[in-house]
Amino acid sequence: TPNVSSGVERMRISPEGYVTKPYQTAFCARGDQGIFNMPSGQQIQFNYYSTMNGTGWPNSRNSAYNTSTYKYTAPVSGVYSFTVNLYFRDDNLTNLFSLVPRINGSEVNQGGDIMFFFSVKNISPDTTVSGTLQIYLTAGQQFDVARRSGQTGTHSSYMPHSSFSGFLIG
Repeated sequence: TPNVSSGVERMRISPEGYVTKPYQTAFCARGDQGIFNMPSGQQIQFNYYSTMNGTGWPNSRNSAYNTSTYKYTAPVSGVYSFTVNLYFRDDNLTNLFSLVPRINGSEVNQGGDIMFFFSVKNISPDTTVSGTLQIYLTAGQQFDVARRSGQTGTHSSYMPHSSFSGFLIG
């Protein structure tokens, strides 16, 4: 292959057969704005890269997540896995809250209905709710998360305890 002579390692196979891909795109972001209000249709603003042991690993993993627009731009076409964790505060918890994926700003429709990461109602305050989904994106599509449009009331989340992560499966 043309890159063999360049000396740039793109994939590694251990003697045991484990395959690692040091340049596989991955990210993990959280919010640093404290309490964040989420009315109907509000994009969730994960504006800070999470760190592990003081290192900014998302930046070193070819992340295509933008902490200013709160969107992930798919660098290649493929199946991606995304996970969202929201730490809910005590505002309007009797109202329905549905967290939806969006591609290029539109809520994802699957089989005639909107897809959810999760949907909750009547939860206790100071509760973390998580959801994961896998979705196919074409190169250049932008992916973000938002509260479903058309819902009533405003919920609030404590963003330093909330996160959004994703990676390319293949």
